[in-house]
Amino acid sequence: MLKKLFLVTLFAGLMIHYARSQTIVPGVIEIQLQPETAEQVVQQQQIRPLNASPGRLQTGVRRLDELNVRYGAASLERIFPDAGEHEEKHRRAGLHLWYRLHFDKASDVREAVKAYGALEEISATSMVYPIKRIQAVPAAESASPAVVPAAVSNDPRFSEQWHYHNTGQGGGVVDMDIDLPEAWDLTTGSTDVIVAVVDGGIDYAHPDIAANMWPGIGKNFIPGTSDVTAESHGTHVAGTIAAVTNNSVGVAGIAGGSGSGNGVRLMSCQIFDSGDGDGNAAQAIVYAADNGAVICQNSWGYEDEGAYNMSDRAAINYFIANAEGPKMKGGIVIFAAGNDNSSGNWYPARWDFVVSVAAITSAGVRASYSNYGSWVTISAPGSNVLSTTPNGRYGQNSGTSMACPHVSGVAALVLSRHGNETYTPAMLRERLISTAVPLSNDSQYQAGQMGAGLVNAFKAVSNSVPVTGVTLPPACNVYIGRTDTIPVEIQPDDASNRRLHWSSASGIVTIDESKGLVTGVAEGTTTVTVTTDDGGFTATTTVNVFPVLADSIRLAPQELTLTPDAVGSVSILFYPFDITRKEIAWHSTDETVVLVDSSGQITGVNMGSAFVVAAIQDGTGEKDSCLIRVVQPVTGMEIIPNGIVRMVKGSTATLYAVVRPDNAYNKTVFWASNSVRTVTVNDGLLTAKAAGHAQVTATTEDGNHAAVAQVEVYETEHVPQGFSPNGDGVNDYLEITMNSKEPYSLRIFDRSGQTHYTAENYRNDWNGIANTGTRSGKKLPAGTYFYYLSGKTSGTVKTGYIIIKY
Repeated sequence: MLKKLFLVTLFAGLMIHYARSQTIVPGVIEIQLQPETAEQVVQQQQIRPLNASPGRLQTGVRRLDELNVRYGAASLERIFPDAGEHEEKHRRAGLHLWYRLHFDKASDVREAVKAYGALEEISATSMVYPIKRIQAVPAAESASPAVVPAAVSNDPRFSEQWHYHNTGQGGGVVDMDIDLPEAWDLTTGSTDVIVAVVDGGIDYAHPDIAANMWPGIGKNFIPGTSDVTAESHGTHVAGTIAAVTNNSVGVAGIAGGSGSGNGVRLMSCQIFDSGDGDGNAAQAIVYAADNGAVICQNSWGYEDEGAYNMSDRAAINYFIANAEGPKMKGGIVIFAAGNDNSSGNWYPARWDFVVSVAAITSAGVRASYSNYGSWVTISAPGSNVLSTTPNGRYGQNSGTSMACPHVSGVAALVLSRHGNETYTPAMLRERLISTAVPLSNDSQYQAGQMGAGLVNAFKAVSNSVPVTGVTLPPACNVYIGRTDTIPVEIQPDDASNRRLHWSSASGIVTIDESKGLVTGVAEGTTTVTVTTDDGGFTATTTVNVFPVLADSIRLAPQELTLTPDAVGSVSILFYPFDITRKEIAWHSTDETVVLVDSSGQITGVNMGSAFVVAAIQDGTGEKDSCLIRVVQPVTGMEIIPNGIVRMVKGSTATLYAVVRPDNAYNKTVFWASNSVRTVTVNDGLLTAKAAGHAQVTATTEDGNHAAVAQVEVYETEHVPQGFSPNGDGVNDYLEITMNSKEPYSLRIFDRSGQTHYTAENYRNDWNGIANTGTRSGKKLPAGTYFYYLSGKTSGTVKTGYIIIKY
């Protein structure tokens, strides 16, 4: 069983986020389900949606549903939706286990995190923290730019981009830049490299960006949207990475090509529009990995120090492990350090598996706003950075979010020149760090708070380093049906040509000849050989292939209800899912109650309870059971009262569904009206809405039995002028008076439909309900009586009712 996390485990310690006074999103928490729990939830979702009124959410997991009632849970949704062709990859990474649980906003979120986290069915829980873009700092005014020779770039405003080529413009220190013109002598970018900009939307029609956009443009991850919309911050960041260079328009981008749209490709993953925390950053990062990006540029963080969402961390790790393109296997994730002038723990930049970027000025010192700390990876120019803005415009901004795309752009240049299908994120990270230039005059750098120094494009893309050797471990293990990477070390660590060729000695494994991916085919032992691309170095290893044995199996559901002679089945969940042998032996603990055949088909025999047991036949002894209840089925039902139900508009009445026999297992009944305009029904309670006729149906939950009631609703505005007897107890007579003299057809009847008086030519002369007094007549029992008048000439219909009390 995985260790429980009530929030997030970071390295070896448990960070208790809720101990701080941090901003949290009300009414929602993140949970990571155990694999078997996730399968149960998926099966329940196939029966009914995972949303309901507060407190009514049912997942099919009993203890989880008990908490759902307590905290008013209303919906459960996957953080990473089904990914189609990428879903299997998501499942291997465990992304399908992450959910957000929405509940009553009045509930205590911190208490809910603890309660849900205590369940064995849940691996981890966390509150949800809002994210914010790392806002640009207004740029300071700068002096007139120095003139830069046109041979460097023909972009009209390149001379203002001191961060690429510092000639002292704006009062800066000469050559305090990233040495970009020198790097351009070696490479200007490659269309094989895709950089995902997780930020505001890129203005993909900008004349200085359009030629370098990824063909698919990208996606908007703000709820209720899908199309990318232009936004200033994201467009500014994108221009630094890959505005089209040398196209005689505007500014230059670091990896923007040579002027023909041959720069690196920009993918817009929009999570911001006009405000903070608009979109789903975790989904955006995973989308980028699944669509070919290998560099992930991020200028956002959390509102409070120390806060982070577990799903964002899972997404970042997924990108690092699963991003892949022609120039790198795996991905690198780059984050702005933040503009809080603080050395605190600011996430996600604080994580050591990302590249975090601090900002310097044109004088080569830390910008006053920039965060710093031992966790910073590298620094880059961040003040008065000129780049693209929406609607074909340009502008200067400052901030670590301006420094960050410098590192993303240089990383893109490195891959453009040195990348290949075996190049790794670790190699790219090492090259960026090892080629950074020290910031000799900066006190924070001297204190180890500004990373490796100033990123340097020229040094990072300089000449290749030759391979001097290759090493494999003495032996490694793989499993039938599984694919693993054989660990290989190429000497030196920063060797440029890391292409290798692989081969195996027998057919018990298959191996990708270029990537070193080995897949187990049959049990046994073989030898695998690797050779460097130049053929100068070779290494071998012994590969042992084992069957995948069951850790456990699980039947779902864990309880099943049948009726005698009914047939049912349960699903078998294997852990791990790819075990080599899946043969199952079945048996029933009481065959007088329930039978099960060799395929797992279950048949109810007699009322009672028994277990069906499934045991896997791979020698591990793993088994699981399902409780089967065989119950009395419903044999019939009727509605009481019988006959026609007569009501007056605005009144209510109750129908009762009698389910037979008395000991039937499921007496749940669903009610429906075929004319809700006339009458509505809620659990048998009728409400008359308008005059007319309706049919109300009660159906048992199994759908096998139904009963129908006819309902007639009458208007109340045509009330007879006389009532009998009057309120004073005097026995009087009933008189129905019409203004016209035309004859009417009249019928008086009770609720059951029994007729008490009829007349085809009624003319104000009936006293049938009145008791003796001044007139003789027939006395009726106390109750409610309805009348129906129809004009013989005009056809006018009048209805009403008479209440008789004694």
